[in-house]
Amino acid sequence: MATHSSTDSQAPSYPSRKQLPIYDEPSQEIILVKTELPLQAQVRWARQNIQSFKKDLESRFNFVLDHGLNIEKKVAGTLGSLIDQKESSSSSVLCVGIGTMTGSILARNRSFPLRFLSPLAFFIISSNQFLPTTTHNVKSYLFKLQDHHFPQSAARRDEVIKRGAESVEWLNGLKQRMFLKTTEVVKDGSQVFEKYSGLKISHDSSPAKNKTE
Repeated sequence: MATHSSTDSQAPSYPSRKQLPIYDEPSQEIILVKTELPLQAQVRWARQNIQSFKKDLESRFNFVLDHGLNIEKKVAGTLGSLIDQKESSSSSVLCVGIGTMTGSILARNRSFPLRFLSPLAFFIISSNQFLPTTTHNVKSYLFKLQDHHFPQSAARRDEVIKRGAESVEWLNGLKQRMFLKTTEVVKDGSQVFEKYSGLKISHDSSPAKNKTE
């Protein structure tokens, strides 16, 4: 028995032959691992910043555009309320333009301050003459703005206007007094001349005055 067991232990062992399956084995699952390159992160960051900047720029542009349109509407409405329709439809505007051009032509060969101030002066004078209502409305509007935003300057303006009115009144009084004095001197001189020459040069205007009255 011992001899048989040793013989069995020394016999070579052959591997068992594996049987092939009838069906194909299922394929192994393929797992994709997403790996991001450093350049992709930089490109994404740049794209996001560009889009954000574009949106911000568009919003700012739209805000400025809307603000400008609102200002334009307010200015147009204000100008429409200041301009007198009767004066704007007449030839007065053309007369103001001609007056301004006249001031520019007269000061063409003069110094720079005179070339600048002469058209402005002619424009103001012609506007007061041919567009009195519109000029008054514009002046009142500017004075109102000055009173609201620059009260100290408005006070000085009122003082200057007051002194100017007093000066004009004094000049008118002086002119009236000089006219009366000149009339009196001429009348006295005429009477003296008539007395010594015997010629009558004065005219009696009392009948005309009575008719007028």
